Amino acid sequence: MYRFLLFISLLLFFSSCVYFNMYFNGKEYFERGEDKYRESKEITKNNYNKSIEELSKILEFYPEDDMVDDALLLIGRCYYRLENYLKSKRKFNELINNYPESELLPQAKIWLSEVEIKLGNYENVKKLLLDIKPDSTDKSSMKTYLKIKGDLKLSQKDSSAAKDFYVKASNYEENNDEREDLIRIAAFISESNRSYKEADRNYLLASEITESRSNKVYYLLKHGEMLQARGLTDSAVGIYKEMLDDTDLEKYYSNIDFNLGKIYFLAKDYDKAYERFNNIVHSSGKGEGKDSLLAESSYYIGEYFLLVKKELDKASSYYDSVSFFYSRSMSRDRARERSRSIFNKNNYKNIIDNTLFSIDSLKDEIESEKSVDDEMFSVKEDMVLKLKRYEKRVADLNYKIANIFINELNLNDSSFEYIDRGKVYTKFPHIASKCEYLLIDQYRDMGLSGKADSVETLILENYPKTRAANFIRVKKSLEPIEIIEDTLTYMYNQASDFIISEEYEKADKLFDLLIKKSRGESIFPKVVLSAAVLNENYLGNKEKSIDYYSLLKKDYYKKSEGIFAANKLRESNEPIEKIKEVVEEVELDEFEKWQLMDRRVK
Repeated sequence: MYRFLLFISLLLFFSSCVYFNMYFNGKEYFERGEDKYRESKEITKNNYNKSIEELSKILEFYPEDDMVDDALLLIGRCYYRLENYLKSKRKFNELINNYPESELLPQAKIWLSEVEIKLGNYENVKKLLLDIKPDSTDKSSMKTYLKIKGDLKLSQKDSSAAKDFYVKASNYEENNDEREDLIRIAAFISESNRSYKEADRNYLLASEITESRSNKVYYLLKHGEMLQARGLTDSAVGIYKEMLDDTDLEKYYSNIDFNLGKIYFLAKDYDKAYERFNNIVHSSGKGEGKDSLLAESSYYIGEYFLLVKKELDKASSYYDSVSFFYSRSMSRDRARERSRSIFNKNNYKNIIDNTLFSIDSLKDEIESEKSVDDEMFSVKEDMVLKLKRYEKRVADLNYKIANIFINELNLNDSSFEYIDRGKVYTKFPHIASKCEYLLIDQYRDMGLSGKADSVETLILENYPKTRAANFIRVKKSLEPIEIIEDTLTYMYNQASDFIISEEYEKADKLFDLLIKKSRGESIFPKVVLSAAVLNENYLGNKEKSIDYYSLLKKDYYKKSEGIFAANKLRESNEPIEKIKEVVEEVELDEFEKWQLMDRRVK
């Protein structure tokens, strides 16, 4: 009997040892994972998976044991760290539902709230928080509880309240790294809310807590930024110069130089800013871990040459360098926009120069050319139309360059030259009025309200039927008028309306007038083709339609209108009825179908 009792006692003893070892091993693996996470924010899946494996044995073999609730809590936390939130939620709910008397219940509810935050179930979080009464003596639970309240407030877009909860949570955090994270989040929120003084205080506090030198430098740099944002530029400069005098921070000199350069740039001390950015670009090479700094510095140097020196090509070369140094740079898109604007400005300028040369040559030809009748137009009339088209192009491109200087490159002063060049072409009222209109805001920004008012009056008097005049009318609470900016398009639409209402003779007369007026314009082949289709299909004037098709085939053979016409004339020796039969065998494309329907320009 004694031996039997001894055997039973030993069996129970070893059984409890095995089960305790399972919990001890599981907790040990969990703590290793947490230590690693606190050190480097790295999730060591192996530690958490082994912890789950050991603790799950307790649930399987000892489901009635006193430590099952402990095992469930740790397993739930392991799944949380592994970002398997659904399994984590399941384990916390098992603990809450099956062990309502457990002293771990508050912790389980707090961690379940964390999971619900991750899953975006904010209503569930609110209900859980109402039921949680954390022990103020349990610092870990209080920290987590307050952090969850901060997360919830942040989800409700109440960032100010969220920040307060993060700061309170940091007071219960004993681990410096975790406390630093909470204070940093609070600082970010304060900065985004433009509470720069409060953000500054938190960045300084984080710099005192952190044990990482790189983090300390970052917080001190942010400290300088907050001083500058508060208008304390000299203090910010002083902070950065002190940092540059610290030889222990030599590794971070480029970062400090960059922030100092930004402060000088914002203070409009452009030469000092250029000196700092240029120092970064020429002291570091691509691939040395400073690619982002090189890219951002190149952008600011580009801004220096654009806005200060007005050397656009040099600025463009630095903007292009931004993507070369670091393709994901924050300034990449802005740099590309600047570079594209400079390219467009240069391209337009080249076109203007070439067109002005062509205008001079054309004027000489017109002076010497006698009127020689062609089949439809005189050579001289053709030249005059071409001259008008060239002059319109020059006027429009001058307006576009002025617009680039004002709205894309922020070089208002440089725009005046091109505004003056564009507005002299008064024969093109829509372009001339747009050039004049650019001056209004310019003068108001310069405090010259009288001049701005004079320009408004000039536009209303000299260019009343333009969009620019309508903009002014709206500003003055006057009724705008109907504007027809493109007369040719208006006439084309009107001719199409005549066709739709079966007034074919009126349409034909309007097309005849349009063909004379639109010669050399982009709409010309469309007009000729429409007139050809009208005469062939509705008026029965085969000869006139053949003349139009022949003109398109000869002068516009590469365009869809010319190809369509060539199909009509592919057997030129056949009578028009035969040509029509051949064409009907050809499948019509979308453009051709459109020609036979409503052809009004939208």
